[in-house]
Amino acid sequence: MAGKANPGPAPVAQDRGQLGDARQRVLSAVADAADPGVTVAEVAARLGGHPNGSRAHLDGLLADGLVASAPSKPSGRGRPALRYRITAAGRRALAGRTGSDYRGLAHAFAAHLAASGDADEARQVGRAWAAELIGRARDDELPSDTGERLLELLADLDFSPESGTDAIVLHTCPFVEEAREHPAVICGVHQGLIDGALESWGQPGRAKLQPFSGPGTCRLRLGA
Repeated sequence: MAGKANPGPAPVAQDRGQLGDARQRVLSAVADAADPGVTVAEVAARLGGHPNGSRAHLDGLLADGLVASAPSKPSGRGRPALRYRITAAGRRALAGRTGSDYRGLAHAFAAHLAASGDADEARQVGRAWAAELIGRARDDELPSDTGERLLELLADLDFSPESGTDAIVLHTCPFVEEAREHPAVICGVHQGLIDGALESWGQPGRAKLQPFSGPGTCRLRLGA
């Protein structure tokens, strides 16, 4: 009998750079798509084959943080189709670089911060992290919608986000092992990151992180 799933997101996959031929073609199709991204049907039309095959590959790429998804703008009846965009991690994977050279250093830093036990300091670290990331981004490269900006930021940082109606679901976490042991500190860094990013975009206090909110996920409640 299968064991009970741990609450909270999964660790980030370490072998994302090893893409199979089919998955690499799907990721390349997403990379070539213009804003606001590409749908399952559009990927299937470009590559051929049944849409279910393209959907399965996109689901795998989403789980590995190589693409991000968000609903299309509503038009008429029915649920809007999801549109997929490549993340920075996805571009690294296409180039054969996984970013693993810095993974050990990042984990060592997370463990050091967790050992301090200072939740206020953790949030300030998160805000400083946001300032560095936002400062490097060019305005013409950012989506106009704040929610899409936040989704893209989280995808680039390997949280494998999925957009919902009132929340963003996070399927992976780069520091989930440390967060399980020291949630107030590590999750505090992530809340500080989100707070700092939203403040820089003129939307302060609009999202609340809900760590380990379900099997395999954390949630970021929007409009808080």
